[in-house]
Amino acid sequence: MWVNKGLELLGEIHGNVDQDFRRNDLIINFGTRWDLNETVTLLLSCGRSLRSSDDSPTLLVYAGLRFNL
Repeated sequence: MWVNKGLELLGEIHGNVDQDFRRNDLIINFGTRWDLNETVTLLLSCGRSLRSSDDSPTLLVYAGLRFNL
């Protein structure tokens, strides 16, 4: 969803499962992609697991810069 020119809001629901199908996890993320100028884009994301097991991530954070050369 575009908020204004150069700023986009994003959402994701992501599932992981191991090769034996014994452990699975469902993760929800929200983030943004913001064009700082013509060559640099700021990427931010924050999310968490929807499961309540001890080995599920309680907080996931991502920050990055993309250079469009």
